[in-house]
Amino acid sequence: MSDTNEPRSLPLGFVLLGVMAVVGIFFWCCAASSYATVVEGRRLGGVRSPRQFGKAALLFFFMNGVIQIGNLPSVLSHTAEQQWWVMIGFVVVETLVWLLFVGMYFLEKKLDGPGSR
Repeated sequence: MSDTNEPRSLPLGFVLLGVMAVVGIFFWCCAASSYATVVEGRRLGGVRSPRQFGKAALLFFFMNGVIQIGNLPSVLSHTAEQQWWVMIGFVVVETLVWLLFVGMYFLEKKLDGPGSR
């Protein structure tokens, strides 16, 4: 008989993939914005108030991530040559996320093991 009051949760693998995708999208937007600014000369202009600047900068950041998908090889080449810290940061953060979830997996197994209840 199953307990219907027990809350359902996502499997740890789905959560891991979601977090890794968010990290990947963030670092892709960093690389794409760098490429658009340095190589294509795109700038954020015409913004007067700090509140407008924050919104416009965030929109500029994510829109460059979408716009530059077609320039994937050029963006990756530029990032590897001139903005290598973005690639290193991506690898380090993704590795830390993966290690955190490996630790959570073993903790979950230990808590669900025999003698835990």
